Amino acid sequence: MQAPVLPETAPFTTEQRGWLNGYLAGLFSGGNLAAVKSTGSVAGGAANAPGAPTKSLTILYASQSGNAESIAFSLGDRLKGASAGEGFVWAPSVSSMDAASSIEWPSESHLILLSSTWGDGEMPDNGKSFWKWMESDAGQALSHLSFSVLGIGDRNYARFCAAGKLLDARMEAIGAKRLAALECLDTDYESGATAWKTRIAEALGAGASTVSVAEGAKAVSTGWSKANPFAAPLLENRRLNAKESDKDTRHVAFSLAGSGLTYRAGDALGVWPVNHFELVDSLVIACNASGGETVTLSDGQMISFRAALLSKLDLFKPQRSLLEALMESGPAQGDRRRLRELLSDEGEKDRDELLANSDVLDLLRSFPTAALKPQVLASNLRKIAPRLYSISSSPLAHPNEVHLTVGVQKTNKNGRVRLGAASSFLASRVPLGLPVNVFVQASGHFHPPEDPSKDLIMCGPGTGIAPFRGFLHERAASGATGRNWLFFGDQRQETDFLYRDELLEFRGNGVLHELDLAFSRDQEEKIYVQTRMVERAHELWAWLEGGAYFCVCGDAKRMAKDVDAALKIVARIAGGLSDEQAEAYVGKLTADHRYLRDVY
Repeated sequence: MQAPVLPETAPFTTEQRGWLNGYLAGLFSGGNLAAVKSTGSVAGGAANAPGAPTKSLTILYASQSGNAESIAFSLGDRLKGASAGEGFVWAPSVSSMDAASSIEWPSESHLILLSSTWGDGEMPDNGKSFWKWMESDAGQALSHLSFSVLGIGDRNYARFCAAGKLLDARMEAIGAKRLAALECLDTDYESGATAWKTRIAEALGAGASTVSVAEGAKAVSTGWSKANPFAAPLLENRRLNAKESDKDTRHVAFSLAGSGLTYRAGDALGVWPVNHFELVDSLVIACNASGGETVTLSDGQMISFRAALLSKLDLFKPQRSLLEALMESGPAQGDRRRLRELLSDEGEKDRDELLANSDVLDLLRSFPTAALKPQVLASNLRKIAPRLYSISSSPLAHPNEVHLTVGVQKTNKNGRVRLGAASSFLASRVPLGLPVNVFVQASGHFHPPEDPSKDLIMCGPGTGIAPFRGFLHERAASGATGRNWLFFGDQRQETDFLYRDELLEFRGNGVLHELDLAFSRDQEEKIYVQTRMVERAHELWAWLEGGAYFCVCGDAKRMAKDVDAALKIVARIAGGLSDEQAEAYVGKLTADHRYLRDVY
């Protein structure tokens, strides 16, 4: 379909008109326009006689953002009712790993494990207790099983798929029988996950053709999704920091009117970004191209080079294969020698450091004599990935809308200003009223307490406030009677007190019973949310002992670890527990689903 082009008389600035024409070109040429939803459904599984005897199959997932969980349930749907041989059909049971303690393992025969990896190679929260059990002698209870493991990670991190690899190695060590080899998937995991599910089905004797048809029919019936996003008009883009702030945080709102999309407070919104035009132009020039050349993407789609760079390819995380392509392009002697060194076994450390600190343009400019053809560059870039943002609204308080709290990423690196793909897109390159492709990523665990009488403690510094704004609106709109306590912090109170007026209003009308603030740069000594937690250890302990839920949102590498450590300090100070007892106490909070984290 030919993309429309806005006329010169359209009521937009030259910059806005250029963005719109490029955006529409990317949408139409890429087939990324939201499709018409289907309400039909097709039953999954093979055609077996009603009442056929079943054979159990346990599928356990550990998922921080929902990807492993989604694949697990998709696999369960594919295998349900499929032939298990000898007149039996599979009856999959899908649950998170922290529910594994209720399983009667002696009666099980097959186990499929799926786990993402987050932070510095860590197991997701809902997999930690299962992993601790697996590591102990009790884990021998799984030795009689046939198993397979799927790991999801990000190759840009040194401990890629560490959680999945640990699970796989442990199952092998205790003598379990391997059903299929360990599969490790990168952030662009969709096609790999589909192929893995087919291999699992074949290994189970379920037959690939029948389950594939069933899954294809199910995918059509699910409506708006990551593969079929909704074009949501932008309603609001408001800066939350004062102009004097070092930060730029935006409140961004979209309309969901007419979409039928639903979400819960605590879910995430996936946003498909469009890359910055200046970056795309620079890459086109670096390839000595015009941008109009046709390139073929990994899925067989044929698209213009410029449109591919705009909305189909990741321009921020180069891979080793790009260095190999630069080497094969015939660079001059100096560039060839350096590339050869980087690609050698001895150059692994320097290569990893270069890739971690460069975007695609940096890499091309580092080797100026190694000019790549458009198709070669396109073939050696990963597909662009959607960005997930914690939803900062409540469907009860904000019907037909969804809100985000977006920290705009802007850094100076390698002599250039780098802008975050999605954050700069939302903050400065989408005119009000124009659509952005979005989808809801449901959270399986991170929501306000189902019992409205339960107390809720929330810890969310910076943009970590996002879900808790939604929680507070939800609790207010639903009439929840449980108390609410928020720990919030940022750099400076005068410039970085996000949602100040709303929070003070919640404090004044009794929705927010306790509000502890920590602004790190307002005094010589740095004060953080974990500082405030320890200061109020006895009150915090009393809330926890009274059944309160404790929720954390924000940076996984530092803040979340510091808050976790502070929570154990609280247990020692106010609860009189030993180090081991404090560790066990926090572990039980997690196992009881009262310690919930949305970390990234």
